[in-house]
Amino acid sequence: MKTLADRSGAIRLAALGASLALLLVPGTSAGQVEKVLDFRPCERCTIEKSADAVLGVEEQIATVVRMSDGRLAVVLAYDRFQFAVLDSAGAVLQHFGRLGEGPGEYADVTWLEAEGDFVHVVDGPRRQVTVLDAGRDFGVLRTVPLPGASGRDMAVLGDSAYVANLMIFTPERMGYALHLLDGAGNVLQSFDEPGGPVRGMGAAQLRWVRAGLDGTVWSAPMTRYRIDQWDPVAGKRLRSLVRRADWFPDHEGFGPLQPDRPRLPVVVGVDPDSAGYVWVMTNVAVADRWTESLVKVEERAHPEMPEYELPADQSIAFDTVVEVIDPATGRIVAARTFDERLYGLQGGRAFTTSPGDAPFTYRHQMWRLRLVIPEGTGR
Repeated sequence: MKTLADRSGAIRLAALGASLALLLVPGTSAGQVEKVLDFRPCERCTIEKSADAVLGVEEQIATVVRMSDGRLAVVLAYDRFQFAVLDSAGAVLQHFGRLGEGPGEYADVTWLEAEGDFVHVVDGPRRQVTVLDAGRDFGVLRTVPLPGASGRDMAVLGDSAYVANLMIFTPERMGYALHLLDGAGNVLQSFDEPGGPVRGMGAAQLRWVRAGLDGTVWSAPMTRYRIDQWDPVAGKRLRSLVRRADWFPDHEGFGPLQPDRPRLPVVVGVDPDSAGYVWVMTNVAVADRWTESLVKVEERAHPEMPEYELPADQSIAFDTVVEVIDPATGRIVAARTFDERLYGLQGGRAFTTSPGDAPFTYRHQMWRLRLVIPEGTGR
């Protein structure tokens, strides 16, 4: 069993930098111009979806992560001072965490990631990461202070460094950006920052972040179909791949729900796989079902409250588009539209949520997504 004791984050980051020098793709360079993706799916390539597990929780959920031993860690949408651990089939084994400020206590679990033997739990209001040993009953190994408010996502590099979408205020600028943090929470690099003293703080500034197997990091903004590959040690962009599609215009976020205006699409996940492909998942409102799907709020406590809500089964209002990109060529090799709303793309898996049998209960199904390329087709 690995432990974190007496390990130096600086040494590991130096090693990571050396590995990147060997692994980065020839011909890429910092600040490389955007490349428009070529939508040219392989004629016989398919994206298969198969059932993985039914989650044994009936509350709404925010995050699901499959650990290296097959168990699942689930963050509930509302009781977020704790998380549940499920077996590989989805049966609840135990809950961990409680409300408080001590070790293993949380105010609000906003993000959770499993990496090897460790689980990294982000408590947004307390601005810290708690690192747990999943192999030893989720005992607390250490806590890492965060230098700012967490945004959409974080990626774990090794077992003691992070690339985080954080809002950090300095005398020179403010707003969300990507930051490389060492094991003590110190900012080593800040990148993906435009010029000017103020960076926006809305949905358009939030990023999905995932670590690749080669030591690089991929990021994707929510409101633009663009994926960026980074050298996190140098803080340099290696490539930027952009999707030009009428169905996904760039936008700055959302206003109130309106029956005559379907919600604009959003990226809900980016996921590099072991074969070198990068998966992108987007939720897209279905125009011909949108008006009928919205639920009018009959009694509002205040006029400023929304007039409409989404239905309990959001698959009525949304489809999900999954595309698989070959970053070496800039080609989209496979694409599939699912007639349902998928969430939580990670490790080739995602989940769906639908109303349960009793009021205010939900059913959650994990799915495995797999790219099938017939033999002889090639990349």
